[in-house]
Amino acid sequence: MTDINKYEIKGRAGMDAETRFTATGKQLTRFSVATSESHNGNEYTTWHIVKAWEKVAQQCDQIQKGDVVHVIGKFRTESWERDGVKKYASYCLASKVEVEGKEKPAEPQPQQNNSDDDSFPF
Repeated sequence: MTDINKYEIKGRAGMDAETRFTATGKQLTRFSVATSESHNGNEYTTWHIVKAWEKVAQQCDQIQKGDVVHVIGKFRTESWERDGVKKYASYCLASKVEVEGKEKPAEPQPQQNNSDDDSFPF
């Protein structure tokens, strides 16, 4: 059996990308993505944290809140200890990111007047 660890999401960036550099000069870019789905008339939103390193990070550093992004990567969990308490955080380690820009809102459709009554001034 071959194990598979694939994380793929397409949604809207929930924040402008934050870029940092390690002490050795490696670039790390981080941002969040919201995905929504409907079930039984209710809409649910899930927030995902995305981290990208080096070349992929360079592609992500211009992401702005509201941009539509398609991310492919792997699921990762970090752990650390603070004040004697072990903490955990899960995220997507991106291997490919496509920024599709901002979706344009639907243009309002002109209203059609199907009335034969011309007595209204508007």
